[in-house]
Amino acid sequence: MRRRRSRGSTESRSRSPPTRGAGPAFAPFFGFDDARDGAEVDDPSVAYESREAAAGVHRLLSKLSEKKRTVFVLFELEELSGEEIAEAVGVPLATVWTRLFHARKEFTELAKAARRE
Repeated sequence: MRRRRSRGSTESRSRSPPTRGAGPAFAPFFGFDDARDGAEVDDPSVAYESREAAAGVHRLLSKLSEKKRTVFVLFELEELSGEEIAEAVGVPLATVWTRLFHARKEFTELAKAARRE
């Protein structure tokens, strides 16, 4: 017989929250180079590539459901904590982590598909 997990407080769970930094993991999909120095910023071709990459990210984000996109953006870009997101969105903390997991997975798949095109 399986025990059902309580839907109560998640504070006592030992699971650690997801790590930040999905952005750099997606950088290769869009041609970002973390090693660029300040001298290259003035290069028009670099500026163009950056704008194109940002537009690509926006296109991919628009393909995520609103719920996934909201959690993804708040965690990865706005750098809110899971607790802050849960409070702002009005969902349990575990729901935030689940949505973030699926948003990252879907975003990665969409990015890989975009690279193949």
